[in-house]
Amino acid sequence: DAHRLWDAAFGLGPSRHAHLGHADAELIPAGVPWAEAEPVQVSALLRSRGRTERMGRTGRVRDVRAVRAERRARAERERAELEAAWAALATTGPVRLSQLGELDHGTFGRLLDLLGRALAERPDATGLRRAVTSDGRVEIVLQDPQDGAVAVLRTPEGWFRGPDHLIDVRSLGTGAARYDRRRAEGA
Repeated sequence: DAHRLWDAAFGLGPSRHAHLGHADAELIPAGVPWAEAEPVQVSALLRSRGRTERMGRTGRVRDVRAVRAERRARAERERAELEAAWAALATTGPVRLSQLGELDHGTFGRLLDLLGRALAERPDATGLRRAVTSDGRVEIVLQDPQDGAVAVLRTPEGWFRGPDHLIDVRSLGTGAARYDRRRAEGA
């Protein structure tokens, strides 16, 4: 009630012109006080009726079917690239990094992600480091090289040199549920 009484007594309402600005706001430095800045034109209709002078038909609703189709196609391409990368990295048992040979850029990026995840984990009692992708579909088991060997991997962008880890990359299935179950079992 006090707010309504205040509004009735003083005729003050919310500012309806705060969204207006100078035509080229970059010409006025941010530190200039409003009293010294160039005035902004406020429509008389805005003052009396609360609306701007721009009245007209509502804009047409944009047809987004083409955008959706393009996004769907891009998601399918990305999924296919991801599946191809995992297939290229899948091993049938422990292999040395140096045995992977030349990798395309996308597959190499996935490998670096897996290696980073594995190296961030602490070794278990057997000296193995285990990590899983964020979607829980692929697991890497990594063992540090005992002989100090160095791996050299080739990509179209260049060479990668690093410890010749023994890795085992395997598919866990189609989702994180299987990963959660394995973590609960302490695998």
